[in-house]
Amino acid sequence: MLVSARHEPITRERLAVDCRAQLRSRLENAVLSRLLMILPTLDARLRGWPLRGIVMLALVAVLLPLSLRRLIDGDEGYLLMAGRLVSEGQRPYADFFSPQMPALAYIFGFWFSVLGRSWVGARVLCSLVAAATGLCLFEYVWRATRSRAWALVGVGFYLAHGFVLGWFTIAKTYGLTAFFAMAGALALVLPRRHLTLVLGGLGFALAAQTRLYAAVLLPCGAFFLLRDNGWHRRTLNALAWYTLGAGLGALPILPSLWASPEALWFGIMEFHGMREAGQNALVGDLKQKWEMLLNLLPFKGMEGPSHVQFLFVLVLALVARVAHVSKGFGVAGIAWLTLFAASLLPTPTHAQYFCVLVPLLIADGLTLMAGRPFSSAWAPVLVVSGFYLGMGTMEAERYTKTGLHVPGVWTPDRVERWSLKTMKQVQRAIDAQQVSEAASWWPGYFVGSKTRLVSGLTNDFGLRVADRVTPEKKAQYHLASHADMAAMIVARAPRLFVEGNWAATPIANLLPANAYVLSATVSNVRVWVAPAP
Repeated sequence: MLVSARHEPITRERLAVDCRAQLRSRLENAVLSRLLMILPTLDARLRGWPLRGIVMLALVAVLLPLSLRRLIDGDEGYLLMAGRLVSEGQRPYADFFSPQMPALAYIFGFWFSVLGRSWVGARVLCSLVAAATGLCLFEYVWRATRSRAWALVGVGFYLAHGFVLGWFTIAKTYGLTAFFAMAGALALVLPRRHLTLVLGGLGFALAAQTRLYAAVLLPCGAFFLLRDNGWHRRTLNALAWYTLGAGLGALPILPSLWASPEALWFGIMEFHGMREAGQNALVGDLKQKWEMLLNLLPFKGMEGPSHVQFLFVLVLALVARVAHVSKGFGVAGIAWLTLFAASLLPTPTHAQYFCVLVPLLIADGLTLMAGRPFSSAWAPVLVVSGFYLGMGTMEAERYTKTGLHVPGVWTPDRVERWSLKTMKQVQRAIDAQQVSEAASWWPGYFVGSKTRLVSGLTNDFGLRVADRVTPEKKAQYHLASHADMAAMIVARAPRLFVEGNWAATPIANLLPANAYVLSATVSNVRVWVAPAP
């Protein structure tokens, strides 16, 4: 038995209590010292979150009202119809024709499943995605320049850019592609951890799941990691985690690939080689691409002031590239350079494709302000910002009110037919007929309707190519031709036809001749109903 200095026996129980007390004291001291080391850093990080919250609120405050007022783009009809079909349990390509990658259909399908189907709900999601892209841009510029002021300038340039106001606020693929690209770029410049590497690969892969040619971002991320670290064991480890994220981002395409690889291949590849009259190649028509570039930059005409804004941010980013000021933050530069070239691949090429580059261009361009003599160049920035903001205001007016030169709308007299108000009125007129199935040349009228659209007409682009494939392939790819629509009218099946956007006039004239009765008229839209058999 142990004996203490006072000749008191020390039992095993008392010895255990003393040991636990000493361990507890040492642990408390260690934790306290660790907290004292972490708290200053934690306090600095927390100080930034109120500003991030204010930036996000400002982004939503601008983008949400604009999104709800933005005139409808014709492509939104089939894209949101794809979301409706997914929310009803169907798969892209395998169960309906789609010429786009599947991520948008799944994202909007999930949104519709949770909150219900509506144009307004879809536009709310678009504005939230666009705001999230702006927040990623803010964080990227803040880290690149170590200046909140320049980060706020970046958000201002983003919010005032006509391409952002016009194309990120609607249910097309551009907003999602830009978000995933910007999020992936941001993840790769955050402190290098397994999670950030996975998120970088995931972001770039999901960008490709919305627009196929955005797959060029994946090698950009790998090149960035190799350029920064060289061929080291830790670089290979980083590439492995990055590849894991890319693999996770590829998952949305697997159900369609498993169900019908032929239909998938036709939708994302073959269709784009025949979508225009006389087109027989996936990539080509260099003359059209050159004319588009002259319009985009703009050296020869333009759709609106947003083309001048695009030239400004492009020049800013090019100067940053030449000046080599973005060391350690070059992933945005690598990404936009590669994506610019890839955006020229589709035939025909449209100026709107390049809107996806805007956040990356601003992020890369403003890294120029991280070094002298640019770090205090506020006077010219304020002057340029005034003109830039003025052009953005003009663009907002064009996309929400006048529709002048807006693709799909083009002229002010067509504004009413492409408004959300008209969509709601047409939807009510369709559902008032209480018919289970209907047909139309444009599927957008049925996004929020209770009425089902005839299979084969859920995508208006299918009408362009249905006669260019065999009857067996037409059935496999879920296509319908104009001749098929004429046969439906003659057979009076389905009983309800909506004649409006994209209506083929010679065939639409068959409706009254085959006992269809005009039930409702909204703007340019006419709802026809045949008598019950």
